[in-house]
Amino acid sequence: MNDALSIGPFTIPFTTLMAAAALAAAYIYIRYGTDFQKEKYKKIREEGLNILAAGIIVFLFGTVVLRFPAFLSDPLAVLSYPGGAEEMLLAASVMTLYSIMQSKKHFLSGTALFGMIFTILIAGELVYHFFQPSAGISAGSLLPFAAHPVSFYIIAAGGAVLYWMHHRKVNLEQAVFPAVVIWAFSRWVIGFSDTMHTFFMVPVPGEYFWIPAAGAAFFYVYQRINKKQVTAWKS
Repeated sequence: MNDALSIGPFTIPFTTLMAAAALAAAYIYIRYGTDFQKEKYKKIREEGLNILAAGIIVFLFGTVVLRFPAFLSDPLAVLSYPGGAEEMLLAASVMTLYSIMQSKKHFLSGTALFGMIFTILIAGELVYHFFQPSAGISAGSLLPFAAHPVSFYIIAAGGAVLYWMHHRKVNLEQAVFPAVVIWAFSRWVIGFSDTMHTFFMVPVPGEYFWIPAAGAAFFYVYQRINKKQVTAWKS
């Protein structure tokens, strides 16, 4: 059975199509199952989708930038090269810069915008693993299964984070950064039960998960310090 869709000279893996469908399902969750459905977050949703679309384009075609000499000699070969860890890091960098620009341009809450993108990515990965389950390394004799159910771990950890973030009576924007730290740490730990660390089944170095964790921890502390300063000023 073919595991890719061919369109002219291009080949699209079914895993890529499944990831696209999972992200679409995640947006439906954002739109109808979280506080982001509120009218005050309409612009956040719109800009979040634009930023996500930019990230996907960079991930799919970032190889052109990273391997430009090879692209000049054989463009079709480079365009058909699947995105990997380097392309994912490039996409994350572009999304971060684009988010900062759009937040300043439209006077949006950077925390809310980041929370929307984080939610759609994590919810999308849960849907993806539900329909494309994977198993990890041998679980040994202490567990009742032969190999670690990596997809179950990812769904359980991500689902718990999303539930706490969106379905408990907590302030959404105050919950974003702690949620990112918890999720990133859990995904880093889960990676040790797999043959390698991955995100959306794309192999990545485990250290990649510390980047959002460190960023979220920094901005959480900065947010708390600012809040204390404002409270002291008002009193």
